[in-house]
Amino acid sequence: VEAARALTELLLAASEWRRAAQASRALIALLEQAGPAHRAELTRRVSKLADVERELGHIGLALQTYEQALKLDPVEAGALRGVGELLELAGRAGDAAEHYERLLERHEKTLPAADRAGLRVRLTRLYRALGEDGRAKAAVEKALAADPVHPVALRLAIELSDSAAAWDPAALYRQRLAGVSTGDERYQLLLELGKLAQDRLAKPVLAITGFTAALELRPDSLEVLERLPLAFRAAGQAQNSAQALEQLVAHPKLPEEARQTQALALAELL
Repeated sequence: VEAARALTELLLAASEWRRAAQASRALIALLEQAGPAHRAELTRRVSKLADVERELGHIGLALQTYEQALKLDPVEAGALRGVGELLELAGRAGDAAEHYERLLERHEKTLPAADRAGLRVRLTRLYRALGEDGRAKAAVEKALAADPVHPVALRLAIELSDSAAAWDPAALYRQRLAGVSTGDERYQLLLELGKLAQDRLAKPVLAITGFTAALELRPDSLEVLERLPLAFRAAGQAQNSAQALEQLVAHPKLPEEARQTQALALAELL
């Protein structure tokens, strides 16, 4: 067993997949003969053999081998993950979700936070594909509990919140994602945050936060400048509203009719 174990590890480390598969089968046969005392290692080796079969492109054989490992130990982590991934690739969303849930139920405390978040993101997508938005929402919230700024989880949380017309969390998630985003994505998130706060939540201060941060990225943004004076006015900040109107009136791309209208609004404030 020791010699077979050493050879198997050597071939796995070298990514010699065909020879590693052969060595793994030989080691598994020896462990089966060695009796119950080696059952835990036997299970791990069967699961690892399934990984090797995946590397060789033998997807059907890999799935069968993972299932053999789960017959030895129904909660073997590598096999649960492997079956889940293969079922997900095959479009079997419900079955894949079941295996990921079992993996998390049994091993969540020992998994790194990034791994827990990644698995919950997978579950979120699977439940969305199944039309189970309630379970998707629960999964993405757990993903964000593990990693509060996980970008993919935040994007999914925004989509779910928007579809449920849950505007407060929709704004919160946009604000959080903007904090870890750059460039065009950050600008769009801040613009959306401002619009949500202004149109859906009646929170002018939050709207100002979004719009002013968006302007830092694009100082000549007409779509922001058209909204910012109204946000300042709603927040009782007349002087800031007048300054924003001055910027808007001076914008070269503002249509002439709108320029005249905004100039009148500015005159009222001065």
